[in-house]
Amino acid sequence: MADEPHETVRRAVRRTTWITVLGAVVGVGVGLWLSAGEDPLERALVVVGGLMAIGGFAGTATALIAQRRMSSVTSAPTTGLDAAGKRAVQKAVFAGVPVEQRESPLALRAADLAEVLSLTLPLATAQFVLLYGGIIGSQVIGLSCRRTGGALRSASSSSW
Repeated sequence: MADEPHETVRRAVRRTTWITVLGAVVGVGVGLWLSAGEDPLERALVVVGGLMAIGGFAGTATALIAQRRMSSVTSAPTTGLDAAGKRAVQKAVFAGVPVEQRESPLALRAADLAEVLSLTLPLATAQFVLLYGGIIGSQVIGLSCRRTGGALRSASSSSW
């Protein structure tokens, strides 16, 4: 395969990293703004929550867009195959079951698919981790403010 997928993934990782860091910095600023005048523990929790929430969601969105753009690269090795051929190639890659003949077209496609997935699956894993970091961060903000009765507590949640 050409170096194009390597460079595409490298650019996507670089872009995702920078946007995640920028989102985290914005999240810290938002956390400081929202927790102004609160006790130190709540302030720290809101700042960490803002960092995780905004940074995580920004990174997730960036990685999702990058993966969408790379969908043609990830599906290229199985393009043009019938359902049985796609199953054989995917089985060879995911289960480690070798294709019948070593130099057959299916074996070459399986090698291409394995290479593409070895590049793109770490980005998918990072997207998953960033998404859950964003979810956890938003929950930390909500829980810390409800627990201490902070400024973010809304009138509708006062009956909790």
